[in-house]
Amino acid sequence: MTIDSTLSSTTNPKPIIALDCDGVLLDYHATFAQIYEQTFGKKLTIVSPNAHYAERKYNVNFNDEEKEEFKQVWNEYGWRSMPMHDGALEACLLLHEAGYELICVTAMSSNFIEHRLENFRLHGFPIDKIISSEKEQFKQVWNEYGWRRMPMHDGALEACLLLHDAGYELICVTAMSSNFIEHRLENFRLHGFPIDKIISSGYDKDNFNNNPKRKIIEELNPVVFVDDLRRNFNNIQHVHTKLIFIDHERDDDPNQHDNIYYDVKYGSLLEFVKDFLKTKQHGEDIKWSQRPSHPIPFS
Repeated sequence: MTIDSTLSSTTNPKPIIALDCDGVLLDYHATFAQIYEQTFGKKLTIVSPNAHYAERKYNVNFNDEEKEEFKQVWNEYGWRSMPMHDGALEACLLLHEAGYELICVTAMSSNFIEHRLENFRLHGFPIDKIISSEKEQFKQVWNEYGWRRMPMHDGALEACLLLHDAGYELICVTAMSSNFIEHRLENFRLHGFPIDKIISSGYDKDNFNNNPKRKIIEELNPVVFVDDLRRNFNNIQHVHTKLIFIDHERDDDPNQHDNIYYDVKYGSLLEFVKDFLKTKQHGEDIKWSQRPSHPIPFS
């Protein structure tokens, strides 16, 4: 089974044909009627033969309780037992015999890939690779709405306002794509953060441990750099910037066992800011770590 693999490969000798499933190979509408009868003990009658949606085709209007009951039965049996569209198996066998590799590209949840493969095997389809576009759909929705609507961490706004009132310019340095900087600025404005400058660093897709923010911090040379990922402090040199690690104590922190230097850690931004601004000489009361003369880069 393959999920979210690529559709083409220079090493694949066979040309690929990508096929949708519901409506092309298997009959979703017929299965809907079968599962409805299995769930509620009633046969459905076709009302709108050319309807796209099964509910409209059979004039079904679920209440919330019925919808959940139907969904449970469907998830147990529906994806395993869908009948074929007329000629679909013959078409796939012809393509397979002509030397094509057939890949099913489906929007169904990846949780039910094995059910669909079982369904294919039941009918004899020469398809053993399924790609779920579920992740891609999530990505599309996230890119449209996610960066604009993120809630704040507790105390983050108060901390930023305190720093702003103390005369500091706040700059957001982020590894997110520069395509969504305007979305993030919109999110900041929504909450009232006194931040109107964002620098996107991107990140190294081939090596997670490469610090994407190092050059930016070395060029900015800020008084303080705050981050919650240790990797983003790795190998920062030739600056007097204080490196503040916000430690959420994640069990799966990817750098928790790595030897990456930072000056001090706190549980939240607000906790740090209150300590930092406590004295006239900002940060005077904080017990900073002794910085090594030559930080050893982690790779």
